[in-house]
This record gives sequence, C-alpha cells and structure tokens, in this order.
Amino acid sequence: MNKDLEKLINRYYRNWKAVQIQNSGSGREYYRVTYAENKSIIAVYSPNSNETKAFLSFTKTFEKANVKVPQILFSCEEENVYLLKDLGNVSLFDVISTRSTINLNIETLELCYKAISQLLYVQFVASKNIDYSKAYPASRMDKESIMWDLNYFKYNFLKLTGVDFDERALEKDFQNLTGIIMQIQPQNFVYRDFQSRNIMVNDNGLWFIDYQGGRKGPCVYDLASFLYQARANFTDLDREKLLSHYFNEINQYLDYNKKAFRRDVKFVRLLRAMQTLGAYGFRGLIEKKPHFVQSMDAGIKNFIQALNDCKKEFLIFPEINKVIEKLIDDNFKDSKRKDEIVREKPIDLKIVSFSYKKNGIPIDEKHGGGFVFDCRCLPNPYWEDDLKYLSGLDKKVKYYFSSKPEVDDFLVNVKKIVDQTVDNYYDKGYESLMISFGCTGGKHRSVYCADKIASLYKGSNKVKASVKHLQKKSW
Repeated sequence: MNKDLEKLINRYYRNWKAVQIQNSGSGREYYRVTYAENKSIIAVYSPNSNETKAFLSFTKTFEKANVKVPQILFSCEEENVYLLKDLGNVSLFDVISTRSTINLNIETLELCYKAISQLLYVQFVASKNIDYSKAYPASRMDKESIMWDLNYFKYNFLKLTGVDFDERALEKDFQNLTGIIMQIQPQNFVYRDFQSRNIMVNDNGLWFIDYQGGRKGPCVYDLASFLYQARANFTDLDREKLLSHYFNEINQYLDYNKKAFRRDVKFVRLLRAMQTLGAYGFRGLIEKKPHFVQSMDAGIKNFIQALNDCKKEFLIFPEINKVIEKLIDDNFKDSKRKDEIVREKPIDLKIVSFSYKKNGIPIDEKHGGGFVFDCRCLPNPYWEDDLKYLSGLDKKVKYYFSSKPEVDDFLVNVKKIVDQTVDNYYDKGYESLMISFGCTGGKHRSVYCADKIASLYKGSNKVKASVKHLQKKSW
C-alpha cells in the first residue's frame, strides 16, 4: 500500500485491515479497509494528480446536486490519496450478467431505466456547475480528443494484432468520423465510461463511480457506452427498450428529432467500439491484464456488429470497412467464431402461431420437420376481462406475459432447443427451419411466444426470422 494512503487511514482509524480490490483499467489502487466491528471504507491512491483533482472536483459538484456518488470521507489532494464511503461489491453489470433469462427481467430492466434517468439528470442538471478546467486529460471531446481515441485503436489494436491497412485512407475515415461526432448535439457532461460496471447497486439505489475521465461532449456517447458494453450482452429487444426510454427522457430537457437521435447513436457507437478495442489492446496485449484479454473477442464482435448493423450509413468509411474484412479473414479464417460474427447465408427461420382448435398443426413444406411448441401450459390472458379481446401483439398482453416467470422459463428452453438445431442446420448448409407455437384460440399465448422468439433472433448472423400468425384475420 502507498505510504501516504496508509498515513491518511491511520489518521482517522484504528485497528484496521486492508484488502486490495482488483482494478483492471488504470494505475489507481483501491483497498477495502475494515475497522470497528466490520465497518468498512474504500481507500484510494491515484498516481496521477490531475486525475485526482478531476475526481474530487466532480464528486463535490455532484454531491451538491444530490447525485448518488461515493461520499468523500477524507482526502489529501497533494498526496493523491482519499477515503470514500463503501458502496458494496455488487455492480449493475453483476446483476445484468447473472440474469437467468434471455431478456432482462422487469426488476433489472427497471434498474437500467433508473440508471439512464439518473445519467440524464447528471448531463442536464447536475453538470451545470461542473468546473471543466479540472477535467483531465481534456475539457471536451474536441477534434484532438476524438483523434486520440481513434489512434488508440489504430496503434494499440490494429498494429498489435497485425491487421493490414492503408494508413492514409484510414486517417481520412478517422477525420470524417471526427467531424461528424463534433457536430452532434446536445453536448453536455459526458461520463466517458458510462457502463454497468461503473454503477453500484445496493439497498439505497444506484451509485455512480469512476467518472474522473468526464468532459463535455455529445450526450448520446454515454448511452452508446452503456448499451453496447461488449460483455453486457443486451438483446436487441432490451436495447430498443432502453433507447426508447433515453429518447423519451431526453425530450423532457430539449427537442431531439428521433431520426437524428438514431443516427447520432450509430456514429458514437462506432467511435466507442474502436476506443474500447484500443483499451483492450493496451491493457490486454501490452499490460497482459486477464480481464481485457478475455474481453477481446466480445469487443471484436461488438465492433464488427456496429458496422454490420449500419452498412448503408457507414459506406462513407471505406477503409474502416476494409479493416473489418481483413480482421475477419486474418483472425477468424479457420475458426468457428467466424460463423458467429460474419453474415453469410442465414437460415430462413419461419415462425408460425396457430390455433389447435381452428387451424391444426402447420406443415413444413420444405423439410417436413421443425418444431411445434404447445403454449397451452402457459397462463391464459383470455380469462382476464380487460385482455380477452386483445391479442399477443398488444402492449397490455405483452406486459401480462412479461410478468409471468413461467412464460420466460418456457421461452428460454425453446430458445436453447432451437439454437442447437440452428447451429446444426447452419453447418450442414440447410436453407430453412420452421417452428410453430400453438394455443387454443391462436390469439394470445402462441402469438406472444412467436413474436418474442423472432425478436431474440433479430440481428442474428445465422438466421433471418419471419413471423406468420394464422389466426390474425379473425381477431
């Protein structure tokens, strides 16, 4: 432990014990210090004085605005040491990554909504009194700052992994992307590393940590950092819900055009994906830190998917697209991982909902096989007066099913079975697979399940899902 940090602890506490907390992403040292009947605090040493000043300044500003950040108990800014209130061991990432369902359950989704709402409060209210002169290493995401991130990607990832590229052409793409990012509005306080690992969860709610790299920039950068965190594994459905929540909330502060909002998120997502890979390269390939080595594949997939999802918009970055192709060819040519991230010839996944009473089991005309899942074991909203005349596509019915754990368990098991067949069919080169969901009337349970499974395959490299509801005309 740093001697100055030890002196600071001794000044205020007796009979203490310290255990170092793993910190993968910086040179800072964190310790959990226990004292007096298992009470605890967090002790921090930072080798960078400017970073310490930024953290202490931002924390004091946020505290005054009632933002939940770690309370500074004692500090010695000259020695770069400080003591913080202990917020516990559980991060929002822990909650998200240990979920037992494909999509976020209601409780976890509510936590994510809350995190986004608090982020917007920081960006538009609490940050009004931020002293940006204390921001480190830059006061705003200007041209120089953005190019730092892009060159971080170039030198610490591309060159270290041996991916060949045209340096002049790549620089042109970087300049183009930088110009676009700088024009994005609104620009307020940007956390810079707003991800679920940096949000602590305890009985008192959500708490923000690790915002010392904050500066002024495009607000949606933080949203992209949160939604596309490489290892959080949000489904497309969850991302869509969170995107909509952010858009609705930000429009309480200003008028943000929806089309512009969607476009802006795409561009900052690409920047963030490259910055993240630069960090993984530096921390993993140079510093040999295990967490970042383990995250490399997820980061690469995230980067590739960012371009795959926005092919039309990103045609203006020809060299970045070439880098993607070379990255795939050079690193995944003889690996099954290539199948997971490269869009080749997806299987035509036909999903059908039907009524046992009126339709009977649909026939798969191509293979004569596939799956039929009986939804009659699930809770039936038909017996609810306000849901009886609605369908599985209506919001009230969707909410009804999402609140039933047995429905989610059913869909998790369905997805596992279908995934196994999809992998097998993909390897064999089969062109199609049909799965059907049946219930008594073909209006509620089967419809909901068919649509839900289709949404889970949205963006998949292996399948292209389509849905047909046989009883829709009679609703």
